Amino acid sequence: MKRNKRITRLMIIGCGPHFIDRYSEVLIKQRPDIEIAIVVDLERRKDAVMRAMAAKGLSPERYIFFDEAHRNFPPLDEIRSRLNHMPELVGVDAALICTEPKAHLAYALWSTEQGLDIFMDKPITALTHKKMPEQLRHEFLCLLKAQQLADVRFVVSCERRMQIGYHYIDLVARLARLNCRLLDVDMADPVLKVTRVRHQDLGQVLKPETYHHMGIYQDINHQAIPYGCGELDITLTGHYQHQQRFRMGFCLQLLETSVSARHVPDEPPGTGRIRQETVHIHLGNLCSIRVVSDSLHKLTDTAEKFDITIALNPQVAAGEPIRKIDRAELSEKEPQLPITCGLNVFARRAQLLDFLAGGEACSPLASHADTLSLLVKTCQAMRALPNAEHEGAVM
Repeated sequence: MKRNKRITRLMIIGCGPHFIDRYSEVLIKQRPDIEIAIVVDLERRKDAVMRAMAAKGLSPERYIFFDEAHRNFPPLDEIRSRLNHMPELVGVDAALICTEPKAHLAYALWSTEQGLDIFMDKPITALTHKKMPEQLRHEFLCLLKAQQLADVRFVVSCERRMQIGYHYIDLVARLARLNCRLLDVDMADPVLKVTRVRHQDLGQVLKPETYHHMGIYQDINHQAIPYGCGELDITLTGHYQHQQRFRMGFCLQLLETSVSARHVPDEPPGTGRIRQETVHIHLGNLCSIRVVSDSLHKLTDTAEKFDITIALNPQVAAGEPIRKIDRAELSEKEPQLPITCGLNVFARRAQLLDFLAGGEACSPLASHADTLSLLVKTCQAMRALPNAEHEGAVM
C-alpha cells in the first residue's frame, strides 16, 4: 500500500467524547512530532474544551468557536469566512473531524478545498427524519468527488475495519465482490427484511403491577431512556441473488434495549449503548462466518466478548474446516491489545496512528461504497416499517 508523508501539523474540528476519550491519547504520545494548530468547536463548549485540552497537556495555537446555531449543517460559506484566512492554517497537513455527524459534510468539503488530508468519525453523513435515505449516497459521491479532485487522503474512522477478527469478514467481502464481477450480482440491491424494536415499544411487555412489584414505579409508557438516544433492537436478514438464484446470505442482530449505561450513575454519555451483536455471513457453498460480540463489560469486571467461528466446506477449501477465535486469542495475536482493553477503543486509536503515519487505516472513503449501498437499502426498509416517521433521527 502506498504510504503518504507523515502528518506533522494538525487541526481538530470537534472535541467531543470520541476525541477526548480516544484520539487525544494518541496525540499525547505523538506530541513531540505533531503540532496542533487549530481547534474548532462550539461557543457553548468553550470552557469545557479548553479545560479538557489543558488537562491532556495539549496546547493548540488557536481556538475558534462557532455559535450553537451552527452545530448541525453549518453553512459552508460561514466556515470559509471564519477559517480560510487564519495564519495558523499555514502548513496544516490534515483535519481530524469529530463533530456531530450532521456537520461532517460541510467540514469535510471545506477540508478538501484546503487540500487537507481528512480523518473523520463515522457515519460519513447523517440521516435525519427529514432526509431521504438516497441523500446519503448523493453526499457520499459528493465527498468522493471532492477528495479525488483535491488528491487528498480521506479516512473514515470505522473501528471494525481495524479489528483483526473482522479481517475475515473483509475477505468474504472481497469474495462477494469477485462473485459480483463474475456473475453480475448487484451489490447495491440485496433482498432485505428488517425487524425493529425501539425502547418505547417495550413499555407493555409486562403488566404495570408486575413492574410495581419489582420496585419500578416510573411511567412505563415513558421509559427512563430518553427518546432518540439510539437504543434499538434490529434484526436484518438479506441475501444477494443472480437470476433468482441465491449467491450470498447474511443476518445481523443488534440488541441494545435490554441494558443501558444511561441508567447507571456517574457513567459518561459515551458508554450509554450496551451492545449485544451477532453477525452471520453465508457465502454459498464455500464458507460461513459467525461473529458474536457484546459490550456488557462496560457494566462488569469481565473481559469483552468477541468470538468468531469460520466454517469452510472441506470439499472446496483446504485447511481446517472449523476455525474458532476468541477475545483472548486476539490479544495473543496483537501484543499491544491487552485483554482489558476494548476492541473499539484500541481500533480507533490504531486507525488514527496509521493515518498520522501516512496510511489509510484500512478504511479509505472509497472503500465504503458497498457499505453505503447496503446502508441506504436498510434505511429504506426501516422507513417502510409502521410508525417509522422518526426513524432517521435515531440511526
